[in-house]
Amino acid sequence: QQQQQQQQEGNACGEGDDTNTNSNSTRGGDGLVEWVLVEMQGIVKARDGLCLDGMPFADIKIEGKEATMLVGQHLMTGRVEDLPKPFVVMQKQSHSERRPEDEQNMVSYGVNAVIRRKIHFKTEPKPLVRNITL
Repeated sequence: QQQQQQQQEGNACGEGDDTNTNSNSTRGGDGLVEWVLVEMQGIVKARDGLCLDGMPFADIKIEGKEATMLVGQHLMTGRVEDLPKPFVVMQKQSHSERRPEDEQNMVSYGVNAVIRRKIHFKTEPKPLVRNITL
């Protein structure tokens, strides 16, 4: 029912707003927003089948080159690595001043962010078990 409501509101995966604002982004020395790529094995799914697009799904803690990620009741450990070549995150820019009689279609892209590092989680998640008193 919630999934149907999300789809009706235009918030389903792949629909709606294309901009992804991340409050944890930092700016590099060149003034660009800097993101970090997360590499891991497997698939991240929500239990109730809702879309996770743009929603936080884990807590990540970085200490030096070591990283830990808590996803629900599972813990993963990994390493922060520099990418050999940086990636840029780009978005197609709209041109409202374009006229149909223009011979060439002008297309431009704006740089939203740069990715210079990744966190590589090589191992499977370890389940966290808590003592439960009945």
